Amino acid sequence: MLAVPAVAGGLVAAGSGIAGAGVARAATQVAFTSRRSKLTLPDPLPATPLGLAFSAWLDLYDKTDTKIGDGSLSSMIVDVIVGLPLKIVVHSKVVFRITGGGFGVGEIHVSNMHIRVVPEPGVKHVLAIVGGTGAYSTAQGDGQMEYVTATDTSVVLNLA
Repeated sequence: MLAVPAVAGGLVAAGSGIAGAGVARAATQVAFTSRRSKLTLPDPLPATPLGLAFSAWLDLYDKTDTKIGDGSLSSMIVDVIVGLPLKIVVHSKVVFRITGGGFGVGEIHVSNMHIRVVPEPGVKHVLAIVGGTGAYSTAQGDGQMEYVTATDTSVVLNLA
């Protein structure tokens, strides 16, 4: 998500995730790196960040570092965990627009709520796939993201 973008990966697709209404679908996994190029979250955070809304622009890359799309996220700080470092709980809605990579053109919409610490290599945050457009118009399922660096997030989506 997703308060920050993704890391390693490439557009990886296994199976066929596109089917008509009422037709059984094979599971498909889509993996890529989401790289944050713009962010409105202030640094440092204000003294009372609870309720602060922020957004980000993302560029999506496959495992060969070829750009395969873009995206955006809209997030809000819904809780603050006091300590060192200060941690924020973020609710995010993210749109990934896949425009290349040889899989399918369309949007995948996801949502999640997680404790945001960036970077946080090795820690996976769960994502809910809530819909999509184009090749992903019937998208549903789940996934995970991992903040690999301050700007890159590894994203794996399991489309059912």
